[in-house]
Amino acid sequence: MNPRLLLLIGAAAALAGCASNPVFEGGRAWSDGWREGKVEKVGSAAELGYRQSYDCRYRDDGAGREAPGRFAVVAVQNMGKHRHVVAPVEPGREPKEGDQVLTNLRGCAPPIARAGK
Repeated sequence: MNPRLLLLIGAAAALAGCASNPVFEGGRAWSDGWREGKVEKVGSAAELGYRQSYDCRYRDDGAGREAPGRFAVVAVQNMGKHRHVVAPVEPGREPKEGDQVLTNLRGCAPPIARAGK
C-alpha cells in the first residue's frame, strides 16, 4: 500500500478521535469525565444498596464510612459499557427518577439537569 495513503488514513483517524470528544452545556467536556445519564434512584447512602462503579458515598478517611446526605444513582455509558455513578445531590435541587442529567466520573460533583431534556 502507498505510504502516503497510510499517512492520510492515520491522520484522518486521529482527527476523527478529536472530533468525537463532545462538550456538553456549560463547557463540560467528555474528556474531563462528564457523561450523559439517567437518574435511576435517589436516597440516603444506606438506601441505595451496594457499591457502584463510581461511588461518592464513601469517605476518603480510610474507614469506609458512608457520607451523610442524599445521593442519586445515575446510569451512564462509559467506553461502551453500562456503568452507575452514585453522586451527591444538592438540597433543594434533588433530581427525580428518570431525569436526564450530566454527571462526572472523576469527581463527586452533583448531577446537573440537562437543559431541555
